[in-house]
Amino acid sequence: MPFSPRKDRTMSTETCVTRDQTISSITALVAEEAPVESILDAIYEATHHQMSVDRLGWAEIEPETHYVVARWARSGDRTLLRRGFQAPIWGSSLYFVMKQRKPRVMDDLLKYLEHRPQSRSTRLITAEGVRSSLTCPLICGQSELGFLFFSSFKANTFSADDAPFAMAIANLLALAIRNASIENQAEEPVVLPNCAKRHRLPIHELEPGMILNESLKSNKDNLLLASGHELTAHSVERLREMHRDGEIEFAMVEVQ
Repeated sequence: MPFSPRKDRTMSTETCVTRDQTISSITALVAEEAPVESILDAIYEATHHQMSVDRLGWAEIEPETHYVVARWARSGDRTLLRRGFQAPIWGSSLYFVMKQRKPRVMDDLLKYLEHRPQSRSTRLITAEGVRSSLTCPLICGQSELGFLFFSSFKANTFSADDAPFAMAIANLLALAIRNASIENQAEEPVVLPNCAKRHRLPIHELEPGMILNESLKSNKDNLLLASGHELTAHSVERLREMHRDGEIEFAMVEVQ
């Protein structure tokens, strides 16, 4: 059962620009302290068109019970895994998603269910018609808040290009959830646009696995990499080459 994003699509410049605009619009909603449900609706609308998402779900981790509790879902069809559904995180595959702090792609949920027939959540979600999913952990600082589930009614929907984009969205949602929690406790809300620790590094210090906190463009104003992109060895080397050849003017890049 594949759990890693497939590397079988190359994003067009138009797709990169559109996704960058989506991140900007969601960032604006978070900065405006929009309700979490409104932000989730905006995420669904955007990813439905940009990632073929048919169902979006959000679940929280209850700190006292260590249960994962469904809080919100929106689908193009009926919803069987509804708000309030809960299951222990211990012993579940979600435990490893959280500890690894990386998105997980499941290409064929029916095959997964064959191997994990005891999974109530998988039985319900496949009964809704979901066939593949991309799950992102929701983390703000050291707080493990829950999960954001991008799901499709078709198998093999999500690729490697989708994972950093989805994770960038999840980081923003985590911030909104954290701010809403703090506001409910009558404390000062967090004002940083991203929960993860941010660095501004020279190009020669970039490493594979770092996440861009800004979009990068060439001297000709062509988009090179979108905000939220996870750097690979190839993209790091390419940036260094372009910098040496004078094809890009910037020397510092903001990453996390």
